[in-house]
Amino acid sequence: MHVTGLYRKAFEEKMKVRSLLVLLCCLLLGCQAIPSSKGKQIMRVNFPEDPSTLDPRKGGDPISTTVKFMLFEGLTRMTPASNCELALAKKVEISDDQTVYTFHLRSSFWSNGKPLVAKDFEYAWKTLLAPDFPAPDAALFYPIKNARGAKEGFISVDAIGIKALNDKTLEVTLECPTPYFLELIAFCTFFPVPHDSDFSERVNNGPFKMDAYRPSNLMVLEKNPFYWDAKNVHLEGVQISFIEDETTALNLYQKKELDFLGSRFSPIPLDALPRLKGEGKLQTKALGATSFCTFNTATIPFCNANIRKAFAYAMDREAIVHHITQMEEEVALDPIPPLLKEQVVRGFFPRKDPSQAQAYLQQGLEELGLTKSDLEDIPFVYLINDPHTQVVQALQEQWHKTLGIRVKLEGYTFKVYLDKLIKRDYQLGYGLWIIQYPDLMNIFDRFKFKSNAKNYPGWENSRYIEILDASMTLSTLKKRREHLEKAEEILMEEMPIAPIYHWREIFLQQPYVEGVYISPIGSIHLTHVTLHPERTHEN
Repeated sequence: MHVTGLYRKAFEEKMKVRSLLVLLCCLLLGCQAIPSSKGKQIMRVNFPEDPSTLDPRKGGDPISTTVKFMLFEGLTRMTPASNCELALAKKVEISDDQTVYTFHLRSSFWSNGKPLVAKDFEYAWKTLLAPDFPAPDAALFYPIKNARGAKEGFISVDAIGIKALNDKTLEVTLECPTPYFLELIAFCTFFPVPHDSDFSERVNNGPFKMDAYRPSNLMVLEKNPFYWDAKNVHLEGVQISFIEDETTALNLYQKKELDFLGSRFSPIPLDALPRLKGEGKLQTKALGATSFCTFNTATIPFCNANIRKAFAYAMDREAIVHHITQMEEEVALDPIPPLLKEQVVRGFFPRKDPSQAQAYLQQGLEELGLTKSDLEDIPFVYLINDPHTQVVQALQEQWHKTLGIRVKLEGYTFKVYLDKLIKRDYQLGYGLWIIQYPDLMNIFDRFKFKSNAKNYPGWENSRYIEILDASMTLSTLKKRREHLEKAEEILMEEMPIAPIYHWREIFLQQPYVEGVYISPIGSIHLTHVTLHPERTHEN
Protein backbone atom coordinates (compact mmCIF):
# COMPACT_ATOMS: atom_id res chain seq x y z
CA MET A 1 0.00 0.00 0.00
CA HIS A 2 1.24 3.46 -0.88
CA VAL A 3 1.08 5.28 2.45
CA THR A 4 2.25 8.77 1.53
CA GLY A 5 -1.27 10.13 1.40
CA LEU A 6 -2.11 8.80 4.83
CA TYR A 7 0.12 11.26 6.61
CA ARG A 8 1.59 13.81 4.23
CA LYS A 9 -1.46 16.04 4.64
CA ALA A 10 -1.17 15.85 8.42
CA PHE A 11 2.48 16.80 8.25
CA GLU A 12 1.76 19.74 5.96
CA GLU A 13 -0.87 21.01 8.37
CA LYS A 14 1.60 20.84 11.25
CA MET A 15 4.61 22.22 9.37
CA LYS A 16 4.17 25.84 10.49
CA VAL A 17 3.63 24.73 14.04
CA ARG A 18 6.69 22.45 13.85
CA SER A 19 8.88 25.35 12.73
CA LEU A 20 7.70 27.38 15.70
CA LEU A 21 8.38 24.42 17.95
CA VAL A 22 11.98 24.36 16.90
CA LEU A 23 12.47 28.10 17.30
CA LEU A 24 10.33 28.77 20.36
CA CYS A 25 10.66 26.20 23.12
CA CYS A 26 7.83 27.66 25.15
CA LEU A 27 5.35 27.24 22.32
CA LEU A 28 6.75 23.78 21.66
CA LEU A 29 6.00 22.64 25.17
CA GLY A 30 2.53 24.13 25.02
CA CYS A 31 1.42 22.33 21.88
CA GLN A 32 -0.88 19.37 22.14
CA ALA A 33 0.88 16.01 21.99
CA ILE A 34 0.35 13.69 19.05
CA PRO A 35 -0.49 10.38 20.72
CA SER A 36 0.64 7.06 19.31
CA SER A 37 -2.78 5.59 19.99
CA LYS A 38 -4.31 6.82 16.74
CA GLY A 39 -3.64 3.53 15.01
CA LYS A 40 -1.01 4.78 12.59
CA GLN A 41 2.25 2.84 12.58
CA ILE A 42 4.45 5.93 12.30
CA MET A 43 7.57 6.05 14.50
CA ARG A 44 8.57 9.55 15.66
CA VAL A 45 12.20 10.26 16.51
CA ASN A 46 14.51 13.28 16.64
CA PHE A 47 18.09 14.10 15.71
CA PRO A 48 19.99 17.14 17.02
CA GLU A 49 21.17 17.91 13.47
CA ASP A 50 20.77 16.78 9.87
CA PRO A 51 22.71 13.83 8.46
CA SER A 52 25.86 15.01 6.69
CA THR A 53 25.14 12.72 3.73
CA LEU A 54 22.72 10.01 2.65
CA ASP A 55 25.15 8.50 0.15
CA PRO A 56 26.23 5.10 1.58
CA ARG A 57 29.73 5.60 0.16
CA LYS A 58 30.35 8.84 2.03
CA GLY A 59 30.63 9.81 5.65
CA GLY A 60 30.47 7.79 8.82
CA ASP A 61 28.88 10.03 11.43
CA PRO A 62 26.29 8.39 13.71
CA ILE A 63 23.31 10.33 12.37
CA SER A 64 24.03 9.59 8.71
CA THR A 65 24.73 5.95 9.54
CA THR A 66 21.41 5.57 11.35
CA VAL A 67 19.41 6.98 8.44
CA LYS A 68 21.30 4.86 5.90
CA PHE A 69 20.29 1.70 7.75
CA MET A 70 16.67 2.79 7.30
CA LEU A 71 17.01 3.58 3.61
CA PHE A 72 19.38 0.89 2.32
CA GLU A 73 20.42 -2.72 2.72
CA GLY A 74 23.42 -4.75 1.58
CA LEU A 75 24.40 -8.30 0.80
CA THR A 76 24.18 -9.24 4.48
CA ARG A 77 22.48 -7.64 7.47
CA MET A 78 22.77 -7.67 11.25
CA THR A 79 20.25 -9.61 13.30
CA PRO A 80 18.91 -9.12 16.84
CA ALA A 81 21.07 -12.12 17.80
CA SER A 82 24.10 -9.87 17.09
CA ASN A 83 25.33 -11.90 14.16
CA CYS A 84 24.76 -11.49 10.44
CA GLU A 85 22.53 -13.19 7.92
CA LEU A 86 22.13 -13.04 4.16
CA ALA A 87 20.02 -10.14 2.91
CA LEU A 88 20.20 -9.15 -0.78
CA ALA A 89 22.40 -12.20 -1.27
CA LYS A 90 20.31 -15.36 -1.15
CA LYS A 91 23.39 -17.59 -1.31
CA VAL A 92 27.16 -17.21 -1.01
CA GLU A 93 29.87 -19.60 -2.15
CA ILE A 94 33.36 -19.36 -0.63
CA SER A 95 36.42 -20.84 -2.30
CA ASP A 96 38.52 -23.49 -0.55
CA ASP A 97 41.28 -20.96 0.14
CA GLN A 98 38.70 -18.55 1.66
CA THR A 99 39.62 -15.69 -0.69
CA VAL A 100 36.86 -15.74 -3.34
CA TYR A 101 33.26 -14.99 -2.37
CA THR A 102 30.56 -15.51 -4.99
CA PHE A 103 27.28 -13.86 -4.03
CA HIS A 104 24.05 -14.90 -5.73
CA LEU A 105 21.51 -12.06 -5.46
CA ARG A 106 17.82 -12.52 -4.78
CA SER A 107 15.28 -10.68 -6.91
CA SER A 108 15.00 -7.15 -5.50
CA PHE A 109 14.24 -3.63 -6.68
CA TRP A 110 15.08 0.00 -6.10
CA SER A 111 12.34 2.19 -4.68
CA ASN A 112 11.66 3.54 -8.18
CA GLY A 113 10.80 0.01 -9.35
CA LYS A 114 14.00 -0.68 -11.29
CA PRO A 115 15.71 -4.04 -10.70
CA LEU A 116 18.73 -4.04 -8.40
CA VAL A 117 21.64 -5.86 -10.06
CA ALA A 118 25.16 -6.97 -9.18
CA LYS A 119 26.56 -4.08 -11.21
CA ASP A 120 25.10 -1.70 -8.60
CA PHE A 121 27.44 -3.19 -5.98
CA GLU A 122 30.45 -3.17 -8.30
CA TYR A 123 29.78 0.45 -9.24
CA ALA A 124 29.25 1.61 -5.64
CA TRP A 125 32.34 -0.10 -4.26
CA LYS A 126 34.67 0.88 -7.10
CA THR A 127 33.61 4.53 -7.16
CA LEU A 128 34.22 4.69 -3.41
CA LEU A 129 37.73 3.31 -3.98
CA ALA A 130 38.62 5.87 -6.64
CA PRO A 131 41.50 8.07 -5.36
CA ASP A 132 39.53 11.32 -5.60
CA PHE A 133 36.29 10.06 -4.03
CA PRO A 134 35.71 11.41 -0.46
CA ALA A 135 35.24 8.26 1.62
CA PRO A 136 36.68 8.29 5.16
CA ASP A 137 35.72 4.63 5.64
CA ALA A 138 37.54 3.41 2.52
CA ALA A 139 39.98 1.37 4.64
CA LEU A 140 37.13 -1.02 5.47
CA PHE A 141 37.44 -2.25 1.87
CA TYR A 142 41.14 -3.03 2.10
CA PRO A 143 40.67 -6.78 2.64
CA ILE A 144 39.50 -6.80 -1.01
CA LYS A 145 42.24 -7.48 -3.57
CA ASN A 146 43.94 -4.27 -4.80
CA ALA A 147 41.46 -2.02 -2.94
CA ARG A 148 44.13 -0.17 -0.98
CA GLY A 149 46.39 0.23 -4.01
CA ALA A 150 43.53 1.68 -6.04
CA LYS A 151 42.52 4.13 -3.31
CA GLU A 152 46.09 5.32 -2.95
CA GLY A 153 46.37 5.77 -6.71
CA PHE A 154 49.04 3.29 -7.79
CA ILE A 155 46.73 0.52 -9.08
CA SER A 156 43.87 0.89 -11.55
CA VAL A 157 40.36 0.75 -10.13
CA ASP A 158 39.65 -1.87 -12.81
CA ALA A 159 42.10 -4.21 -11.05
CA ILE A 160 40.09 -4.28 -7.81
CA GLY A 161 38.75 -7.74 -6.98
CA ILE A 162 35.09 -6.81 -7.46
CA LYS A 163 33.27 -8.09 -10.53
CA ALA A 164 29.63 -8.46 -11.55
CA LEU A 165 29.57 -11.74 -13.47
CA ASN A 166 25.94 -11.13 -14.50
CA ASP A 167 22.90 -9.32 -13.14
CA LYS A 168 22.50 -11.75 -10.25
CA THR A 169 26.10 -12.76 -9.46
CA LEU A 170 28.82 -10.72 -7.75
CA GLU A 171 32.34 -12.10 -7.30
CA VAL A 172 34.64 -10.60 -4.67
CA THR A 173 38.30 -11.62 -4.39
CA LEU A 174 40.20 -10.90 -1.18
CA GLU A 175 43.88 -10.27 -0.53
CA CYS A 176 43.90 -13.06 2.06
CA PRO A 177 41.36 -14.96 4.17
CA THR A 178 39.23 -12.52 6.16
CA PRO A 179 37.23 -14.42 8.82
CA TYR A 180 34.87 -11.51 9.49
CA PHE A 181 34.11 -10.57 5.87
CA LEU A 182 30.39 -11.38 5.95
CA GLU A 183 29.98 -9.31 9.14
CA LEU A 184 32.03 -6.49 7.63
CA ILE A 185 29.84 -6.06 4.54
CA ALA A 186 26.71 -5.68 6.66
CA PHE A 187 27.94 -2.14 7.46
CA CYS A 188 26.29 0.70 5.55
CA THR A 189 29.44 1.71 3.64
CA PHE A 190 28.99 -1.51 1.63
CA PHE A 191 25.43 -0.74 0.54
CA PRO A 192 24.78 -0.42 -3.21
CA VAL A 193 23.85 2.65 -5.26
CA PRO A 194 22.30 2.61 -8.75
CA HIS A 195 24.99 2.24 -11.40
CA ASP A 196 23.07 3.80 -14.28
CA SER A 197 22.42 7.27 -12.84
CA ASP A 198 23.83 9.82 -10.42
CA PHE A 199 23.02 8.99 -6.83
CA SER A 200 19.78 10.47 -5.55
CA GLU A 201 18.55 10.41 -1.96
CA ARG A 202 15.12 9.61 -3.38
CA VAL A 203 16.20 6.19 -4.68
CA ASN A 204 16.71 3.58 -1.98
CA ASN A 205 16.47 -0.18 -1.56
CA GLY A 206 15.92 -0.60 2.19
CA PRO A 207 12.83 -1.02 4.38
CA PHE A 208 11.94 2.69 4.06
CA LYS A 209 12.17 5.28 1.32
CA MET A 210 12.34 9.05 1.31
CA ASP A 211 9.00 10.86 1.13
CA ALA A 212 9.91 14.42 2.18
CA TYR A 213 12.97 16.21 3.51
CA ARG A 214 13.16 19.79 4.73
CA PRO A 215 16.70 20.34 6.08
CA SER A 216 16.92 21.47 9.72
CA ASN A 217 13.21 20.81 10.07
CA LEU A 218 11.74 17.44 9.15
CA MET A 219 12.44 14.22 7.28
CA VAL A 220 9.60 11.85 6.43
CA LEU A 221 10.27 8.25 5.48
CA GLU A 222 7.59 5.83 4.32
CA LYS A 223 7.54 2.07 4.02
CA ASN A 224 9.21 0.96 0.79
CA PRO A 225 6.78 -1.32 -1.08
CA PHE A 226 9.66 -2.52 -3.30
CA TYR A 227 11.76 -3.75 -0.37
CA TRP A 228 12.33 -7.49 -0.80
CA ASP A 229 11.28 -8.23 2.82
CA ALA A 230 8.45 -5.64 2.98
CA LYS A 231 5.98 -8.16 4.39
CA ASN A 232 7.96 -8.16 7.66
CA VAL A 233 8.09 -4.35 7.98
CA HIS A 234 5.28 -3.28 10.30
CA LEU A 235 5.76 0.50 10.38
CA GLU A 236 4.02 2.67 7.82
CA GLY A 237 6.74 5.28 8.14
CA VAL A 238 9.24 7.18 10.26
CA GLN A 239 8.97 10.88 11.11
CA ILE A 240 12.34 12.49 11.95
CA SER A 241 12.45 15.99 13.42
CA PHE A 242 15.65 18.01 13.82
CA ILE A 243 15.76 19.80 17.18
CA GLU A 244 19.16 20.61 18.63
CA ASP A 245 18.21 21.33 22.23
CA GLU A 246 18.36 18.14 24.33
CA THR A 247 15.96 19.41 27.01
CA THR A 248 13.39 20.29 24.37
CA ALA A 249 13.66 16.80 22.90
CA LEU A 250 13.23 15.23 26.35
CA ASN A 251 10.13 17.34 26.99
CA LEU A 252 8.70 16.19 23.65
CA TYR A 253 9.32 12.60 24.65
CA GLN A 254 7.61 13.10 28.00
CA LYS A 255 4.61 14.62 26.18
CA LYS A 256 4.58 11.51 23.93
CA GLU A 257 5.50 13.62 20.89
CA LEU A 258 8.52 11.31 20.41
CA ASP A 259 8.55 7.53 20.69
CA PHE A 260 12.24 6.95 21.38
CA LEU A 261 15.05 9.05 22.85
CA GLY A 262 18.78 8.49 23.34
CA SER A 263 21.19 6.12 21.63
CA ARG A 264 21.87 7.33 18.06
CA PHE A 265 18.89 9.69 18.25
CA SER A 266 18.74 12.79 20.48
CA PRO A 267 20.96 12.47 23.58
CA ILE A 268 19.34 12.48 27.00
CA PRO A 269 20.40 15.56 29.05
CA LEU A 270 23.01 14.63 31.67
CA ASP A 271 21.22 16.52 34.43
CA ALA A 272 18.11 14.40 33.85
CA LEU A 273 19.87 11.05 34.18
CA PRO A 274 19.72 10.69 37.99
CA ARG A 275 15.97 11.37 38.05
CA LEU A 276 15.20 9.06 35.11
CA LYS A 277 17.43 6.37 36.55
CA GLY A 278 15.72 6.67 39.94
CA GLU A 279 12.33 6.37 38.26
CA GLY A 280 13.46 3.16 36.55
CA LYS A 281 12.76 4.57 33.09
CA LEU A 282 16.27 4.44 31.61
CA GLN A 283 17.28 1.43 29.58
CA THR A 284 20.93 0.56 28.94
CA LYS A 285 22.84 -1.71 26.61
CA ALA A 286 26.54 -2.56 26.30
CA LEU A 287 28.01 -1.05 23.17
CA GLY A 288 31.19 -1.56 21.17
CA ALA A 289 32.24 2.04 21.63
CA THR A 290 35.03 3.89 23.41
CA SER A 291 36.00 7.45 24.28
CA PHE A 292 39.73 8.20 24.18
CA CYS A 293 42.35 10.89 23.84
CA THR A 294 44.17 10.95 20.54
CA PHE A 295 47.67 12.39 20.13
CA ASN A 296 48.92 13.70 16.79
CA THR A 297 52.24 11.85 16.68
CA ALA A 298 53.59 14.13 13.94
CA THR A 299 53.51 17.20 16.18
CA ILE A 300 55.53 18.43 19.14
CA PRO A 301 55.25 17.41 21.96
CA PHE A 302 53.16 14.33 21.14
CA CYS A 303 55.76 12.93 18.77
CA ASN A 304 57.32 11.72 22.04
CA ALA A 305 55.85 8.52 23.55
CA ASN A 306 56.72 9.52 27.11
CA ILE A 307 54.75 12.76 26.84
CA ARG A 308 51.79 10.75 25.54
CA LYS A 309 52.13 8.35 28.48
CA ALA A 310 52.29 11.23 30.94
CA PHE A 311 48.90 12.49 29.80
CA ALA A 312 47.48 8.93 29.83
CA TYR A 313 48.66 8.08 33.35
CA ALA A 314 47.36 11.38 34.73
CA MET A 315 43.74 10.57 33.82
CA ASP A 316 41.27 9.70 36.58
CA ARG A 317 38.92 7.53 34.54
CA GLU A 318 36.89 6.34 37.51
CA ALA A 319 36.02 9.89 38.49
CA ILE A 320 34.73 10.49 34.95
CA VAL A 321 32.42 7.46 34.83
CA HIS A 322 31.19 7.94 38.40
CA HIS A 323 30.53 11.68 38.34
CA ILE A 324 29.96 12.60 34.68
CA THR A 325 28.69 9.78 32.48
CA GLN A 326 26.91 8.11 35.45
CA MET A 327 25.78 4.93 33.68
CA GLU A 328 28.21 2.41 35.17
CA GLU A 329 30.48 2.50 32.13
CA GLU A 330 33.66 0.46 32.29
CA VAL A 331 36.90 2.41 32.63
CA ALA A 332 39.06 1.74 29.57
CA LEU A 333 42.46 0.33 30.48
CA ASP A 334 42.92 -0.94 26.92
CA PRO A 335 41.39 0.02 23.56
CA ILE A 336 39.10 -2.99 23.01
CA PRO A 337 35.46 -2.69 24.15
CA PRO A 338 34.50 -5.62 26.43
CA LEU A 339 31.75 -6.51 23.98
CA LEU A 340 34.44 -7.77 21.59
CA LYS A 341 36.20 -9.93 24.18
CA GLU A 342 35.12 -13.34 25.39
CA GLN A 343 36.32 -12.53 28.87
CA VAL A 344 37.74 -9.61 30.80
CA VAL A 345 41.52 -9.43 30.43
CA ARG A 346 44.07 -7.31 32.20
CA GLY A 347 44.42 -3.69 31.27
CA PHE A 348 47.66 -2.35 29.92
CA PHE A 349 48.15 0.47 32.42
CA PRO A 350 46.92 1.44 35.91
CA ARG A 351 43.68 3.30 36.47
CA LYS A 352 45.58 6.36 37.68
CA ASP A 353 49.24 6.85 38.66
CA PRO A 354 50.22 10.49 39.29
CA SER A 355 53.84 9.71 40.22
CA GLN A 356 54.35 7.64 37.07
CA ALA A 357 52.69 10.36 35.00
CA GLN A 358 55.09 12.98 36.39
CA ALA A 359 58.09 10.72 35.76
CA TYR A 360 57.05 10.19 32.13
CA LEU A 361 56.55 13.94 31.71
CA GLN A 362 60.01 14.78 33.03
CA GLN A 363 61.65 12.14 30.84
CA GLY A 364 59.78 13.32 27.76
CA LEU A 365 60.64 16.97 28.34
CA GLU A 366 64.32 16.09 28.66
CA GLU A 367 64.24 14.08 25.44
CA LEU A 368 62.60 16.97 23.56
CA GLY A 369 64.66 19.71 25.18
CA LEU A 370 61.53 21.46 26.40
CA THR A 371 60.26 22.85 29.69
CA LYS A 372 56.82 22.44 31.20
CA SER A 373 55.92 25.99 30.20
CA ASP A 374 56.33 25.00 26.53
CA LEU A 375 53.30 22.73 26.94
CA GLU A 376 50.96 25.41 28.26
CA ASP A 377 47.83 26.20 26.23
CA ILE A 378 48.10 23.21 23.89
CA PRO A 379 44.74 23.20 22.03
CA PHE A 380 42.52 20.27 23.06
CA VAL A 381 40.03 19.65 20.23
CA TYR A 382 36.69 18.10 21.17
CA LEU A 383 33.07 17.63 20.08
CA ILE A 384 30.65 20.15 21.62
CA ASN A 385 28.06 17.77 23.04
CA ASP A 386 27.44 16.35 26.49
CA PRO A 387 28.82 14.24 28.02
CA HIS A 388 31.91 14.95 25.88
CA THR A 389 32.12 18.61 26.89
CA GLN A 390 32.08 17.73 30.58
CA VAL A 391 34.61 14.92 30.08
CA VAL A 392 37.18 17.22 28.44
CA GLN A 393 36.67 19.81 31.17
CA ALA A 394 37.42 17.12 33.75
CA LEU A 395 40.54 16.01 31.85
CA GLN A 396 41.71 19.61 31.64
CA GLU A 397 41.55 19.87 35.43
CA GLN A 398 43.14 16.44 36.00
CA TRP A 399 46.13 17.26 33.80
CA HIS A 400 46.55 20.63 35.49
CA LYS A 401 46.42 19.08 38.94
CA THR A 402 48.79 16.16 38.20
CA LEU A 403 51.13 17.56 35.53
CA GLY A 404 50.89 21.30 36.18
CA ILE A 405 49.86 21.82 32.55
CA ARG A 406 46.64 23.55 31.49
CA VAL A 407 45.46 22.75 27.98
CA LYS A 408 43.19 25.10 26.03
CA LEU A 409 39.77 23.69 25.15
CA GLU A 410 38.61 24.11 21.55
CA GLY A 411 35.10 22.79 20.95
CA TYR A 412 33.60 22.28 17.49
CA THR A 413 30.41 21.00 15.92
CA PHE A 414 30.58 17.45 14.60
CA LYS A 415 31.47 18.15 10.97
CA VAL A 416 34.30 20.56 11.81
CA TYR A 417 35.54 18.38 14.68
CA LEU A 418 35.68 15.25 12.50
CA ASP A 419 37.37 17.13 9.68
CA LYS A 420 40.13 18.27 12.04
CA LEU A 421 40.79 14.72 13.25
CA ILE A 422 40.77 13.19 9.77
CA LYS A 423 43.09 15.88 8.37
CA ARG A 424 45.21 15.73 11.56
CA ASP A 425 44.76 19.44 12.01
CA TYR A 426 45.24 19.17 15.77
CA GLN A 427 47.78 18.29 18.48
CA LEU A 428 45.62 16.83 21.23
CA GLY A 429 42.08 15.60 20.63
CA TYR A 430 39.14 13.93 22.28
CA GLY A 431 38.21 10.90 20.19
CA LEU A 432 35.34 8.46 20.10
CA TRP A 433 34.61 5.43 18.00
CA ILE A 434 31.80 2.98 17.56
CA ILE A 435 32.76 -0.31 15.95
CA GLN A 436 31.53 -0.83 12.40
CA TYR A 437 31.56 -4.62 12.52
CA PRO A 438 31.76 -6.93 15.56
CA ASP A 439 35.36 -8.08 15.32
CA LEU A 440 38.60 -7.08 17.08
CA MET A 441 40.14 -6.11 13.75
CA ASN A 442 37.80 -3.14 13.47
CA ILE A 443 39.84 -1.48 16.24
CA PHE A 444 43.28 -2.73 15.25
CA ASP A 445 42.88 -1.97 11.53
CA ARG A 446 42.42 1.74 12.24
CA PHE A 447 46.10 1.99 13.21
CA LYS A 448 47.59 -0.32 10.59
CA PHE A 449 48.42 2.38 8.05
CA LYS A 450 48.90 6.14 8.30
CA SER A 451 46.81 6.50 5.16
CA ASN A 452 43.65 5.38 7.00
CA ALA A 453 41.51 8.47 7.58
CA LYS A 454 40.38 6.99 10.90
CA ASN A 455 44.00 6.71 12.10
CA TYR A 456 43.74 10.09 13.79
CA PRO A 457 47.21 9.94 15.46
CA GLY A 458 48.95 9.20 12.14
CA TRP A 459 50.82 6.38 13.90
CA GLU A 460 52.34 3.37 12.12
CA ASN A 461 54.49 0.47 13.36
CA SER A 462 56.02 -2.27 11.18
CA ARG A 463 55.88 -4.96 13.87
CA TYR A 464 52.24 -4.10 14.52
CA ILE A 465 51.47 -4.55 10.82
CA GLU A 466 53.21 -7.96 10.77
CA ILE A 467 51.13 -9.17 13.72
CA LEU A 468 47.86 -8.10 12.10
CA ASP A 469 48.77 -9.79 8.82
CA ALA A 470 49.77 -13.01 10.57
CA SER A 471 46.51 -13.12 12.54
CA MET A 472 44.53 -13.62 9.33
CA THR A 473 46.16 -17.00 8.73
CA LEU A 474 45.30 -18.52 12.11
CA SER A 475 42.80 -21.35 12.05
CA THR A 476 40.71 -20.65 15.16
CA LEU A 477 39.14 -17.57 16.69
CA LYS A 478 40.82 -18.31 20.03
CA LYS A 479 44.31 -18.43 18.48
CA ARG A 480 43.61 -15.26 16.54
CA ARG A 481 42.48 -13.34 19.63
CA GLU A 482 45.51 -14.50 21.61
CA HIS A 483 47.80 -13.42 18.77
CA LEU A 484 46.15 -10.01 18.50
CA GLU A 485 46.94 -9.29 22.15
CA LYS A 486 50.53 -8.78 20.96
CA ALA A 487 49.29 -5.97 18.74
CA GLU A 488 47.34 -4.53 21.65
CA GLU A 489 50.50 -4.48 23.77
CA ILE A 490 52.38 -2.52 21.09
CA LEU A 491 49.49 -0.06 20.72
CA MET A 492 49.40 0.64 24.44
CA GLU A 493 53.19 0.76 24.82
CA GLU A 494 53.45 3.36 22.05
CA MET A 495 50.26 5.10 23.31
CA PRO A 496 49.09 6.96 20.17
CA ILE A 497 45.72 6.99 21.92
CA ALA A 498 44.77 6.88 25.60
CA PRO A 499 41.42 5.11 26.21
CA ILE A 500 39.09 6.72 28.76
CA TYR A 501 35.92 4.62 29.06
CA HIS A 502 33.84 2.07 27.16
CA TRP A 503 30.26 3.12 26.51
CA ARG A 504 26.91 1.90 27.60
CA GLU A 505 24.03 2.92 25.36
CA ILE A 506 21.25 4.71 27.26
CA PHE A 507 17.79 5.31 25.89
CA LEU A 508 14.11 5.87 26.65
CA GLN A 509 11.40 3.96 24.84
CA GLN A 510 7.67 4.53 25.09
CA PRO A 511 5.77 1.53 26.50
CA TYR A 512 3.82 1.09 23.28
CA VAL A 513 7.00 0.64 21.18
CA GLU A 514 8.15 -2.92 20.54
CA GLY A 515 10.89 -4.39 18.36
CA VAL A 516 13.64 -1.72 18.32
CA TYR A 517 16.98 -3.46 17.83
CA ILE A 518 20.25 -1.79 18.81
CA SER A 519 23.20 -3.71 17.39
CA PRO A 520 26.66 -4.09 18.97
CA ILE A 521 27.88 -1.36 16.62
CA GLY A 522 25.20 1.00 17.93
CA SER A 523 23.09 1.01 14.76
CA ILE A 524 19.36 1.28 15.44
CA HIS A 525 17.09 -0.91 13.35
CA LEU A 526 13.38 -0.13 13.08
CA THR A 527 12.55 -2.79 10.49
CA HIS A 528 10.54 -4.95 12.90
CA VAL A 529 9.12 -2.23 15.14
CA THR A 530 5.43 -2.36 16.02
CA LEU A 531 3.49 0.36 17.83
CA HIS A 532 0.77 -0.87 20.17
CA PRO A 533 -1.79 1.96 20.61
CA GLU A 534 -3.43 0.23 23.57
CA ARG A 535 -0.24 0.55 25.64
CA THR A 536 -0.63 4.22 26.46
CA HIS A 537 0.49 4.03 30.10
CA GLU A 538 3.72 2.86 31.63
CA ASN A 539 3.68 -0.01 34.09
